[in-house]
Amino acid sequence: MVNEFNGKVLGEEQADILKRFSRVFEQAYIRFLDLKKAEAQAREAQIQLCLERVRARAMAMHASEELAETAALLFKQVEELGIPLWSSGFQIWNEDDISTTAWMSTPEGGIQAPFRLPHTEDPFFREILDARERGKDFLVFESSGASLEETYRYMHTLLGVREMLGDIEASGFTLPTFQVTHCGFFPHGYLMFITRELYPEAADIFGRFTHAFEQTYTRFLDLKKAEAQAREAQIEAALERVRSRAMAMHKADELVEVTLLLRKEMGRLGVEELETSSIYIHDETTGKTECWYSIQDRNDEQNLISDHMTIDLQDTWVGRQMQAFYRSGDLQTSIVMQGANRTEWITYCAEQSDLFSAEEFYGAEIPERTYHLYRFDNGYMGAAAPGEISAESWDLLKRATAVFSLAYTRFNDLRKAEAQAREARIEAALERVRSRAMAMQESADLLDIVVRMRAEFVALGHEAHYFWHMRWLPDRYEKAMTSGDGARIGMVMELPRHIHGDIPLLAEWEKSDAPTVVYAMDADAAVDYVHKMITLGDFEQVDPSAPTLEDVRHIGGLTFIMARTTHGEIGYSLPGVVPDVPEADLATLVRFAGAFDLAYRRFEDLKLKEQQYREAEIELALERVRARTMAMQRSEDLADLSFELVKQVQALGVATWFCAFNIYDEDGKGSLEWGSNGEGVFPLYRTPREGIFLRYYEAGQRGETLLVHEIGEDECPAHYAYLCTLPGVGEQLLKMKDAGIPFPTSQIDHVAYFKYGYLIFITYEPVPESHDIFKRFARVFEQTYTRFLDLQRAEAQAREAVRQASLDRVRAEIASMRTTADLDRITPLLWRELTTLGVPFIRCGVFIADEAARHFRTHLGRPDGAALAAFDLPFDSAPTTRALAEHWRAAKVYREQWDRAQFVDWMRSMAEQGILDDAAYPGAEDPPEALALLFAPFAQGMLYVGSPAPLSDDDVAVVRSLAEAFAVAYARYEDFRKLEAAKRTVEAAYDELNEAKDRLVQSEKLASLGALTAGIAHEIKNPLNFINNFAELNEELADEVAEALDAGDLDEVRAILDDVRQNAAIIKQHGKRADGIVRSMMQHARSGEGRHEPVDVNAFVEEYLNLAYHGQRARVPGFNAELVTELGDDVGTVEMVPQEMGRVLINLLGNAFDAVCEYAASQNGQYAPKVTVTTRRENGQVAIRVADNGPGIPDEVKAKIFEPFFTTKPTGSGTGLGLSLSHDIVTQGHGGTLTVESAPGQGATFVVRFPSHMVPVPPH
Repeated sequence: MVNEFNGKVLGEEQADILKRFSRVFEQAYIRFLDLKKAEAQAREAQIQLCLERVRARAMAMHASEELAETAALLFKQVEELGIPLWSSGFQIWNEDDISTTAWMSTPEGGIQAPFRLPHTEDPFFREILDARERGKDFLVFESSGASLEETYRYMHTLLGVREMLGDIEASGFTLPTFQVTHCGFFPHGYLMFITRELYPEAADIFGRFTHAFEQTYTRFLDLKKAEAQAREAQIEAALERVRSRAMAMHKADELVEVTLLLRKEMGRLGVEELETSSIYIHDETTGKTECWYSIQDRNDEQNLISDHMTIDLQDTWVGRQMQAFYRSGDLQTSIVMQGANRTEWITYCAEQSDLFSAEEFYGAEIPERTYHLYRFDNGYMGAAAPGEISAESWDLLKRATAVFSLAYTRFNDLRKAEAQAREARIEAALERVRSRAMAMQESADLLDIVVRMRAEFVALGHEAHYFWHMRWLPDRYEKAMTSGDGARIGMVMELPRHIHGDIPLLAEWEKSDAPTVVYAMDADAAVDYVHKMITLGDFEQVDPSAPTLEDVRHIGGLTFIMARTTHGEIGYSLPGVVPDVPEADLATLVRFAGAFDLAYRRFEDLKLKEQQYREAEIELALERVRARTMAMQRSEDLADLSFELVKQVQALGVATWFCAFNIYDEDGKGSLEWGSNGEGVFPLYRTPREGIFLRYYEAGQRGETLLVHEIGEDECPAHYAYLCTLPGVGEQLLKMKDAGIPFPTSQIDHVAYFKYGYLIFITYEPVPESHDIFKRFARVFEQTYTRFLDLQRAEAQAREAVRQASLDRVRAEIASMRTTADLDRITPLLWRELTTLGVPFIRCGVFIADEAARHFRTHLGRPDGAALAAFDLPFDSAPTTRALAEHWRAAKVYREQWDRAQFVDWMRSMAEQGILDDAAYPGAEDPPEALALLFAPFAQGMLYVGSPAPLSDDDVAVVRSLAEAFAVAYARYEDFRKLEAAKRTVEAAYDELNEAKDRLVQSEKLASLGALTAGIAHEIKNPLNFINNFAELNEELADEVAEALDAGDLDEVRAILDDVRQNAAIIKQHGKRADGIVRSMMQHARSGEGRHEPVDVNAFVEEYLNLAYHGQRARVPGFNAELVTELGDDVGTVEMVPQEMGRVLINLLGNAFDAVCEYAASQNGQYAPKVTVTTRRENGQVAIRVADNGPGIPDEVKAKIFEPFFTTKPTGSGTGLGLSLSHDIVTQGHGGTLTVESAPGQGATFVVRFPSHMVPVPPH
């Protein structure tokens, strides 16, 4: 409908026209719509075509690098759609989700290098980030003015963006002052389209292109993933090849090949900027770094140079940077090497390598490089390139490092396992050496250890020719060396110390602590050394296959490799000059030295044990000699020692032909010698002091302890010819010769000296190891001979002791004889003692001479030793008896020798004279064939001994000693006979003396009793007076009772009777007192048969003081003295025999009263007599002191005062037994003491002490 808006209503015409226009417009509008639709379809087709082109390009991508080209096509298609763009591009969100990596187009339509765009620092980009966070699919916003200028200023601060904007401006383009930004978001980022004007339709197109780019980017991601997987596979394959090679390593030298392979594989992976690949292993213990490297040959790019070097990082600037990086703990670093630092490094590395020089490799100018290092546990890997390597190359270096680290760990494990296996083999070898050492049974086995060490050392893969052990001694070396093939010991020798002391290297090594030394000698030096060893060495064993000097020269020299031991060295030799011996060989040798030390300690232990065993053997042999010596009973046994000596020496393994000991004569003219050849003992013989014997003697006089004299073949026959002329030994040697025993053709005499002479040991061969044994045997033999001399002295002493004992028995036996009949015991006694003394006899007897009767009283013994009846043999009965009497008078020994006939004639003569009956004399029927008569004189006669043969001088001396003893004993017998009569006279006198003594003792007792009786009489008088007086009173009272009864006064009777009773009681009391006095007197009068009983000491003393005092007054009218008693309250009761102790007190008190009485008579009234009696307990004893103030007792009297019969009183006034008996009563009867204390003018005190708890002692 068409309306007119002028407010008028159209007319029909107008309306019709309008309708017609309306139909025409409708057709036109339909056409318009068709055109519009066609345009839209064309536009859509155009858009679809553009989108299809983008899709087609995306689908055609084969590598992720084509994403930039696809993006450029996309932006070109947008422009072809008629939308002019200032810039366009795509942004991919980074992992932080707040920044993007941007690929933006250039004004010319190209794509800039990607750059990073933060989205949080500028409002322009924050708006885009906010839209994404809000989930918007598309964002359109306008920017202009100051805010847009600020955004571009901000973008100029960003790395990469600044350069891009600079390029745009440099190309003549200006930055917009107004722009419309269109952002189409997809999951991984967004598309950015910037126009200078607003195009509404652009938003839809940009959105569709965003969707298309999302497909393109997905395709890109798929391709990128596939490429990454392919690349990863490629990288992994390369790394696997490196890993496999590293895992296959068996020794460190193969690291060169690993670095070469690493360099090749990185080249295959397209890392073309890599010039050098390296592996560095740092050793913290040594401070050194091992480097394995592979570098591209600048003269041949297809060639790689690989090598190994050991460097000290401190030596160069680059090295110090590497060390700082390694110690920092960082994973990676880049070291820019330029200028002098680069030149220093390359020059240093070239010096450590033989494969290239810096000048040949780089020429005059060394280019700059950057070293890229990536760390692993044991070191780091390095890659040198002209500049900084790419991130992918870093990643490859990182991954290669990880692979190598794992492989190197495996390598280290393998190397450790190999080292452990090697260690196990070494330890097993050492253990076998140790086991062999522990199995050593004798010190000689040490040489086998040297052979075993060489075998084990070679079995471990080491090269060794001759192997040795050498002991360092202060003055020499002792060396044992294997044969060249090591199968046995070839040489054993001693070398002088200067053979090494003249070689500075070896001399210094011996002084140092260095474990090993290598001495490499060229041909001349080696020949010189071997020549010195041959000429200066003392060889115990020689290897016939040892190389000659020409052999040594032919091999070009010798190298000695030696390791120190605790006692010297072990070592081995190599042919030629080998200055650089592998360290492993030296280390193994050092360990073998340690094992050999064990063997050597075992050797020393065995040697010590062998020495101890040998010492024990020697000591046992010596002990057997000592024991044989100690077992000697007679000096004759000394000869057997020569046989024992040779037996024990031979038992020690010393091959002796003859042994002997030679004892010097005291006169110095010769010697006695005992010898043995082991078959038996030579008879004792003498050696003269001449020839060889003089030589031996003089050597001993010079103080030599051992002389070794070799008698060669040229002089030995003459020597034995001379010996055969000597008495004793000559006969024995000739017997040996006759028995077919040959004399030595040569011999060695070993003469070992001791105090009294020497021992001689004869051997066929030198035995230097036995010299000490010979000297020790000499020392023992000195003890032996000393023992022999002791035995001689002991034998003499024993003979003397036996003789003395025999003589003592003779003296004792004869001294015990009392009667004539006892003389029959003489001949058995004589027989027994002669037998004991070892005198060889068959008859014996004693001839007692009677000069007055002119005959011998003869006591003969039977052959069995029994005594014959004694008979008298007249001096003139036979010529023999006449001679016998004459020799007796002259005190001379008489000897006579009879044969059978003479014996028979003498027997017949005795029978014819009636002196002896044949039947009474045993042996007469079988007279001896020979009889040696010996008569030894003594004072009273002759001692007779008959023997089959004349007695030796020693036996004669024994018989004479026996005769002298017999004389003394017989004189004693005669003295006893004379004393018999005297004894009887003395015994009679003694009996009379005892009777007199008994009478005196009895009189002393009676005197004591008399003194007591006088006292008792005085004491008993008082009670008798009381009894008489009160008896008279009772008579009077009886009369009064009668009178009272008559008067019938009973009360009076009762009163009188009470008085009578009282008087009767008094009479009874005094009657008992008198009875007690009488009983005491009776007890005192008894003999000493009393028993111990408890006695009150104080009462006892008082009673006897009164009795003694009154007895004295009764004996001496007018006697008066002051009596003082000091009786101790603690004395109490003591066990004693009261009658015995009473006698003691009566005696002591009586003596005191006599002393003061006599002294008073001499003082003319100027003296007051006083006697004091005291009782006390002192030190567990009771002491009773009786003291007077009389004149005292002189010292000479005190010394004898207790002796029997000693008295100072006038004759007839005392017996002298009072104090003696008192002393016996106190000491023997009561176990006490009686002492006197006195001095002239000071009175006298007698003290009786006896135990207060005395065990009863039988009365004396």
